[in-house]
Amino acid sequence: MDSFFLMGAKPLVQDSPTMKLHELLDWAEIAHKLKGLYKREATHGGGPEPYAPLSMFKLMLLGQWHGLSDKQLEHALKVRLDFMVFTGF
Repeated sequence: MDSFFLMGAKPLVQDSPTMKLHELLDWAEIAHKLKGLYKREATHGGGPEPYAPLSMFKLMLLGQWHGLSDKQLEHALKVRLDFMVFTGF
């Protein structure tokens, strides 16, 4: 969460259920388990830099928890501060 916006938004959403869950889980351990998920990590190939595996994993969790389609998830990520802060996007 390098963005000034995300850091400023965090106090606004800290009491949301999503952020309470965020504080409970060991995300570093999960990130470690996701390492090597992208083929590009092993080949050091060209092309655009992929999104962080942990951020994408968190995004998929939010979609499942809230029963959102891909399109609805994309929209929610644009308008919901708790989604933005939780995923780091």
